[in-house]
Amino acid sequence: MPIYPWKNLDMPTALFRNGYDAVAWAFISVLLVWLGVSAFWVNIDFDDGYSSIVNAQYLLGLTPEYAWQRGPLLGVWLMPAEALANALGLAPFDVRLHHGLMALAHALYLVLCWQLLKRIHGATGAVLGAFLLAIPSVVFFSYAAFVSHDIFPGVIALLMVKLAHDFHLRPSGWVWMTLVALGAAAALIKQTFALFWFFLLASFLMVAIGNGSDRRRLLQSWLRLAAGAVLSGVIAWLAYALVLSSMFADVAFLLRPLHQIGYISTQYESEGDIALLMDPWIYLRNIPAYGLLAALLVVPGLVLCWRSGNLLLRQVALFWLLAVLVMSLVPFKEVRYLAFLAPLTAVLIAPVITRIWRSPAVFGGLAVLFLLFDFRAGIAEALRLRDPFYANAVTDFTRWLPSAQDESARVITTKPLSFVAPEATGFRNDRYHRITHISDFHIRNLMGYPESSIRNVPLPRDLNKINFRENDHVVFANAVALRSAPFQPDNAITLQDYFVEFVARVELVELQGSGSSYELTPSSPEPVMLLPISTVTADPLTSFSSFSAAAVAELLNLPSPLPQQLQVYGLRIKRLCTKQGCQEFPAR
Repeated sequence: MPIYPWKNLDMPTALFRNGYDAVAWAFISVLLVWLGVSAFWVNIDFDDGYSSIVNAQYLLGLTPEYAWQRGPLLGVWLMPAEALANALGLAPFDVRLHHGLMALAHALYLVLCWQLLKRIHGATGAVLGAFLLAIPSVVFFSYAAFVSHDIFPGVIALLMVKLAHDFHLRPSGWVWMTLVALGAAAALIKQTFALFWFFLLASFLMVAIGNGSDRRRLLQSWLRLAAGAVLSGVIAWLAYALVLSSMFADVAFLLRPLHQIGYISTQYESEGDIALLMDPWIYLRNIPAYGLLAALLVVPGLVLCWRSGNLLLRQVALFWLLAVLVMSLVPFKEVRYLAFLAPLTAVLIAPVITRIWRSPAVFGGLAVLFLLFDFRAGIAEALRLRDPFYANAVTDFTRWLPSAQDESARVITTKPLSFVAPEATGFRNDRYHRITHISDFHIRNLMGYPESSIRNVPLPRDLNKINFRENDHVVFANAVALRSAPFQPDNAITLQDYFVEFVARVELVELQGSGSSYELTPSSPEPVMLLPISTVTADPLTSFSSFSAAAVAELLNLPSPLPQQLQVYGLRIKRLCTKQGCQEFPAR
């Protein structure tokens, strides 16, 4: 036994291993702080997020409608936050408690990713590098602070591959049932993730076919896994059939998920060619969003993992390839749809980093690239949430809506509202990135309006067909902010110069004739919009004080001579948003 035990050759290796583990936990801790601060600050979400919150309400029995496009499991996860928000009387569009639960989910995601990477490769410097390159990517920072369907399922995918491998080596009823539960959970988070079982079974079968020495046993394991996939599918199908009762009440119970699939697959047909709506090459155009260095290393990682002969690494490689291929063939594409690949990418690139580790010059060059591109881009994406837009944009707008308890108020909506983040650009050709849309469905359910109190007028020009009364409220938008073909080189959002959206209260206003104009009596610190009567086709008039008498006569089809005084319903605008930004007006 050596006199100086620290000279034992095993000790430096153990120390380094523990050191890498400590660095990983320190970095995860920093990410947890960011998630916590973001949950406290960010008070806006995307269409998917608001729909999942509505589903939480539905599952709590607080609203009769279910957002049929979304899976129910995220709604289940958000139920405690929604129940607490209602108990505390928070504003209907206050989503910070929900973001707190998502921060917890994404914290669990980070922890599980690191634990799985250690279990597969060990706590080495290469594994730490793979974690840093693949997991906290720009896509992660872009969506982790919100209600996201696309990040956490990545760890489910990797865990399913790992458990399937473990099940083959040591068959266990508990492992099999865990796989069944994970497969069903993935599908119930998002319908697309029902493909996880397909990717898993296909990759497992290909490995089995190529492994002559253990082929029979692999095929036996595959059959047992296929049975698990069937059971997962049955569970998910029944769960969807149950929650879709509000949308497809007249459809046979077991046929409801089939109708849902049909509705989802055809929802863009009215807009034209899907390839013009969603760029077929969007994933390639946005490779840096998934980690530039990770993307550069993934191809050699696929080769090394296959050549290693390791059954697990081969399954991960094939799962990853199948996922990329199938998701690229699916016509509906957004950058976030491939976020679930991050944990598998980390597994694939760890062997490459192990080899690079042996060449200090190459390793140093890659470290510089990481700092210049991935690290810098990730920091910028994380820090953008400091902008007040993320805390106030939606709540400042929706606070002007009447309470659901105000029985005298009706709400009339038009096109979906668009709240565009202040950053100049978003992911290349990504139809929805950095844009929040709020539809009449969200307003109706989150505000808790009864069906009789809200009406949607899809064409804004048809507002003049509404028989307005005082204390009606109008939520108006004349266009929807999107990116669409022809996509612009600067990645700007397709937002017309005439874009306007506002929330207004309907009031009976008095107009006093004065020469060639009508004056508002009294004048208003808020702009007032006059709508044409239903038989007239003309643009609305908006002013703080006076309107052209001739224009008013045309708008209201007034007889000649014009009356000296008029009482008409006008929309008194409370908050107005244009392409240049939003503004509020002092109350009278």
